[in-house]
Amino acid sequence: MTEPSIAQLEQAFFDEILKGRRRKVAMIIAMATENFPGFWDEGETVAYARIEEALARLVVREDVLTFGDIDEWRQSELSRR
Repeated sequence: MTEPSIAQLEQAFFDEILKGRRRKVAMIIAMATENFPGFWDEGETVAYARIEEALARLVVREDVLTFGDIDEWRQSELSRR
């Protein structure tokens, strides 16, 4: 399968935010990347770089609220404004 674009990954993260209230970033990432079979096949370094870029784009959106340091996936949370 073709790797998702950063925009597709960002949209998948946003779609996960819409499913509930405040959600842990780690859970959003886990659930969203399930939509892209083979996403982790290129290795964690490549996947993490793509995730970080998509998250950086997501958190500057006006309709997204962040809680905590977004780089700390297990401690930070995101929700829709």
